[in-house]
Amino acid sequence: MSKISLIVLSIALGLVIFIVGGGMGIVYQSQMETENLTVKENTPKEDIAKEVIVNVTDKDCVSLVKVLSSGVISSITANGTVTNISGKNITFKFGNTLVTMATTNDTRFFSLSGVINNGKTITETKTSQSKISLKDIKIGDNINLNINVSSDGIPQIKTATVMTPTAIGS
Repeated sequence: MSKISLIVLSIALGLVIFIVGGGMGIVYQSQMETENLTVKENTPKEDIAKEVIVNVTDKDCVSLVKVLSSGVISSITANGTVTNISGKNITFKFGNTLVTMATTNDTRFFSLSGVINNGKTITETKTSQSKISLKDIKIGDNINLNINVSSDGIPQIKTATVMTPTAIGS
């Protein structure tokens, strides 16, 4: 075989290895992404593609939270609409994503009421904040959560604020 033939053969072999490696990487990444998604047992098949459910106790999520709790990031903020309260857990939804997180004995709960003037210009903004408890939070409430990460890497709700707009005017 001539020197040119060996060079062409080496380049062709290198391209084949590169393409096969890229394909294997794509397959590996697609398997990783689907492992992180869970679907409730009673979710109808037509809703599975519409709803992503995140369980923050999954090992992959906990690993991500450990990275986020590196000290540079002191807290994480989440918000959504409350869909379920079970024991000390609050499930909330934003878009098509459901998240369930745990409160602790140290979690502080607040209600923040604001004034909305039904689309008219607001010349004065009035808000009031009051302390509430977990039992005061209802399904359908808009909630803003400040999440801290415990020393073992588990995300926990530090503060929960129910956002309650009050409409005035017509």
